[in-house]
Amino acid sequence: TGSTASSSNGASGGRGGDGGGGNMGSMPEAAAGPCILPTFGATKFECCWMSLLNSFKHWNVPQSVPVVAQRDCCSLHSWLFCARKILKYVQKHQACFDTLPYHGWQCQ
Repeated sequence: TGSTASSSNGASGGRGGDGGGGNMGSMPEAAAGPCILPTFGATKFECCWMSLLNSFKHWNVPQSVPVVAQRDCCSLHSWLFCARKILKYVQKHQACFDTLPYHGWQCQ
């Protein structure tokens, strides 16, 4: 449960690193308002990012992305391009359904 994007869990920036933080600058704050699980605090943006990055590392996607994106420089940008396509598709085609996050513990 790293509390920053460049924490001791091996996330490093740059082309050869894990893409964990590199030139991201300061992370934005999570949106204000009630959380899905009201008894827990909002999950930190950095924890959300590290969770996504961990999921990305299980994906084997094509290395090159369309020229329009002009970011086929590394696996991180290939994963992000793929994730964007998935999220856009799901947002358009997936009906709403009620589900809750895991509630046994929480990242910071």
